[in-house]
Amino acid sequence: MKNNVVLQNDDTNKIMIGREWHNGDWNLRLATRITYMEEYLSENELKTIGKYHIEILAVSPESAGEKNLKSAYDCIGLDDDQIDKIPLCDYEALISYGVYATLFSKSGNNLKSLIHDANYELQLIHGLFGFYMDRAENRIGNNGWDFISGNIGWK
Repeated sequence: MKNNVVLQNDDTNKIMIGREWHNGDWNLRLATRITYMEEYLSENELKTIGKYHIEILAVSPESAGEKNLKSAYDCIGLDDDQIDKIPLCDYEALISYGVYATLFSKSGNNLKSLIHDANYELQLIHGLFGFYMDRAENRIGNNGWDFISGNIGWK
């Protein structure tokens, strides 16, 4: 996460995105999102879940396609003039809209330990990306390939 660009850093989330790379089909970036759970959970829930939640997300505007990108821009209220002026806008919009594959997810109270675990997982993901994407991400069997393209639901 050392060379990542920070997309968002506020009271609820910190989202950092890595450099672009090609997986064989299209370009993508891996984003790390840290969610500060104190903003969302009660004290009792925090005791069982933890104060922090960290995720590694695979995001690809090419895989998502124009239709999902347009919907993502509309969702966050961006018009064509604004899109060209904001660096990495495609990725930030798709993350907000929910068109990404979750490759790693963990909660806890020790942020330093969670970041260490995420960095370790990032190394594995770069070598085993296809295997991570092949895993089911919901109970109806959609995998990472479905999620990164916004093709989620019954088939």
